[in-house]
Amino acid sequence: MKFLLRLFQMVALLIFVQALREQLGRPPEERTWHGRIWLIPYDFRLPTLGTLRDAYWNPDSERLFTDRVLGIGWALNFAHLLRIVNELRDQARAMNAEV
Repeated sequence: MKFLLRLFQMVALLIFVQALREQLGRPPEERTWHGRIWLIPYDFRLPTLGTLRDAYWNPDSERLFTDRVLGIGWALNFAHLLRIVNELRDQARAMNAEV
């Protein structure tokens, strides 16, 4: 288990360093401080209230995992997660009613 944690930390560090290399390798006027490394999103910009809300609570989105607003990886859209939980609960109730 400790090995897997170390491996995860090393991969995260590698992605972080690669993202910084990519951004610092660009001319200053072309740096966006967000993008993807090997399909993994990163964003080093300071988040706004709107971007935080869209990442963590966006009932209009069908995506469970959204791009993280600060750092590397994905965020969890809790509005969509709540929808999934409610649907599963409703299905369980319907199954129990049939029995």
